[in-house]
Amino acid sequence: MNVYLRDAGEFLKTSASLINDNIEKREVIQATLNFALGLERILKGILFEVNPTYVLIDPTFNSSLMVLYKRKLILNTEGHSELNKNPNADVITFRYSLLRAQAISETTFNNKNLLFVVSNARDIIAHNDLSLLDIEKLKLLLKRDFYQIIADYCTELSISKGKYFEAHHIRLSELSGKYVEDLDKKLSLILNAQLEKFKMLSQTIGYIEDKNKVTNYILSLKDKFPITCPCCTNRAIIYTKEIKEFNQFENKEITVGLKVMKLKCRYCKLDISDYKLLDHMKLESQIKVDD
Repeated sequence: MNVYLRDAGEFLKTSASLINDNIEKREVIQATLNFALGLERILKGILFEVNPTYVLIDPTFNSSLMVLYKRKLILNTEGHSELNKNPNADVITFRYSLLRAQAISETTFNNKNLLFVVSNARDIIAHNDLSLLDIEKLKLLLKRDFYQIIADYCTELSISKGKYFEAHHIRLSELSGKYVEDLDKKLSLILNAQLEKFKMLSQTIGYIEDKNKVTNYILSLKDKFPITCPCCTNRAIIYTKEIKEFNQFENKEITVGLKVMKLKCRYCKLDISDYKLLDHMKLESQIKVDD
């Protein structure tokens, strides 16, 4: 087991010990922070297993050799003028790790929006006013989703549950079961309700023409993408946000990916922003970005 996957347990076991049905605000903050730190190490561990340089900001030979394989050098650095004497050992961020790992990890791909929620909460805890945290949302996330995603990673990576849950996995499994939802049923109920609303709204003279204009305008804006509405079959809109990172190697901020924020249809008023439903609908695969 590589060091990232090994060290993830140091944080995840702390979260596991704190999560319970009556978790209070202070424990929510600590459990969420440790959850985020553990997840970040899992993501980096997945990349590290494939190629250790994938976690480095500067993956070039001259730098990565000095960071990862210096012990293999047959001469000291003075004998290798091309090698970086002060290599950049910094690693990529949580979000960048997520965007890379989703290409090779099914659990990551299936829980992308959940991971973004945890990453954002971690940033708030580390850098911002704690009042910006949605504590009730995080309570549900911890009680319902913590066990499910970590158990999935354990299965995917062939890691025993004890490594990440310690002795809490049975208790957390039972707790998660209390809050799990049938996402297909939930989505079906939402779509059926909005379809009935659309049937009424569409009877208004000029309604469709007006929504055509509004939808066309919104789709002309940046980071908006069309999709066939799963409810009324008109054109709906996937709202996204660019994920930007400062690349020290290139010395500039670069766009490393897109985050789906919500699905909205102006015709039937469908509006989905729940991270569990967004993950379930796999909207990223339906985004077409022009080259």
